[in-house]
Amino acid sequence: TTSRPFHFRAYRNGRNYPIVLVMAFIFYLIPMGLEKWKQVVNQFCYAHLVTFVIMLYRSLMNNPEVDPYSGRWYGDFLNIGDFGLFLGCVVAVILYKLYQIKKEKGRKNVEYILWMVALAVAAWVTLRVSTITCYIGILFIFLMGFIVVRKEATIKKSLFRFVSVAVGLVVIGIVGFLALKGLANTDFDYWNKLLLEGNVFIKPIADIVDRAHYMFDETRTFSDSGIFAPDSFINYVDLFTSGRLSIIKVFSEYFNFTGNPSMGLQVGEYFAHNTHNTYSQVIFDYGYIGGGLFIIWLLYCMGASVGQYLKKKQVSQVFVCAWVAMLLGILL
Repeated sequence: TTSRPFHFRAYRNGRNYPIVLVMAFIFYLIPMGLEKWKQVVNQFCYAHLVTFVIMLYRSLMNNPEVDPYSGRWYGDFLNIGDFGLFLGCVVAVILYKLYQIKKEKGRKNVEYILWMVALAVAAWVTLRVSTITCYIGILFIFLMGFIVVRKEATIKKSLFRFVSVAVGLVVIGIVGFLALKGLANTDFDYWNKLLLEGNVFIKPIADIVDRAHYMFDETRTFSDSGIFAPDSFINYVDLFTSGRLSIIKVFSEYFNFTGNPSMGLQVGEYFAHNTHNTYSQVIFDYGYIGGGLFIIWLLYCMGASVGQYLKKKQVSQVFVCAWVAMLLGILL
């Protein structure tokens, strides 16, 4: 479409805004008792698992081969973003169910084993799809588990863990940057071949090395638009993320209070259909007001879910913590 409808679009280049919002409203605006809440959460998890099994079967039957140009598996999805978003949701519900069963029944039962099998299959598919979107979502889930859930955390302990994680991520970022600079000196053709033809375990590593070459090899850059200074840190991040920051910067020039009907913009020599970042895309589509409400609502859901868990220590509250954490990461 070329015109922007009044309501949120049901689908826009893999970004499912209304699904995110509706699910958040379901979690917080429907009054129900604890037992009813647990039933709803369990049914939600089983629905995701069944959907995952059906979509995996369809993908293996219809499109079992990886894309020859990117080395990634699109399956029966229209694009890699859809697959990554879906996988993030699946991994979130599986991890929650494993946590729930472990707390309530222990690990030695059939149901726990079946969910472990589901996790193994989901991990295999995630590696085969190899999208950074899903990896970030899963990382946010584990960070949330460490900060809030691990060893019956208190508010004080959670704040300390949050600061520790922030410092740790900065250190990892610095070390990672230096490591990428070293990897850029390796054989590009060798790693690119592994990216296209290697197994599911080597592909993520090959993808990182491939990005390192683009970061530090002047002959391989995202575009010639010159949006960021060549030797600046932000330019290296831009190249590592395949030009995402360049795209967001160009789109940000059109941010306003009412939003934009355009379905894409020219970024250097590349035409971008969207910002490849849901937060900035919502602001572009629906203006500062709509985008601000969207971001505030997600942050509120995160704060409320963490607060509820720390106060009541109910296992079912962990689901919302994991789910919203995954959304905050996967929508980047």
